[in-house]
Amino acid sequence: LLGREPEIAALSAFVAAGFEQGSVLLIIGEPGIGKTALLTSGRAVAHEAGYTLLQAVGVESEMHLPFGGLHQALTPLMKHLDSLMPTQRDALATALGLVEGASPDLFLIAEAAFALICLEQAKHPVIVIVDDVQWLDSQSHQILAFLAHRGAGTPLSVIGAIRPGHPGPFADAGFPQLRVTGVDDETADRILRSHAAALSPTALKGILE
Repeated sequence: LLGREPEIAALSAFVAAGFEQGSVLLIIGEPGIGKTALLTSGRAVAHEAGYTLLQAVGVESEMHLPFGGLHQALTPLMKHLDSLMPTQRDALATALGLVEGASPDLFLIAEAAFALICLEQAKHPVIVIVDDVQWLDSQSHQILAFLAHRGAGTPLSVIGAIRPGHPGPFADAGFPQLRVTGVDDETADRILRSHAAALSPTALKGILE
């Protein structure tokens, strides 16, 4: 990631600090600026550090699907579902479409999600990494903010990447931010040259023309 050394260093420090006591980071940047690439770097650092990784990606066309983002994130923890209290287990299972039933209270679902994470924390610290938070369904967005608040003081870390100008529970909670802007001209030139070197002379000629 040329020119992103400061951001990578900040992410690495964040992951290291959260190993004992969780923390929250909101990455803000315009589309195509490199947020997803930074999250990929953060995942690699977290994996190397021994975190259990929970991840989700918001998709604009799926914003109308309740709890879609939550389902993505919690899939690796479904092995703990039967260990929850019955009310929490039933609420979460219903929300995720695993069983049929009346729509449970959102707070109960959020509590169940946090309880599921706590069960995993008995073995490993947990990190939640969500890309395109602005496209999460509203229920998952609210629960993400809930988990970020409740994780304070526990080995739960949360990283969310979002575009500017998209308000919401997680974006507006006042969490620490890492703003990602464009690289300087020298780095941009290095990036362009590195990509140009991989192109055939014919393809490069077509671009230049």
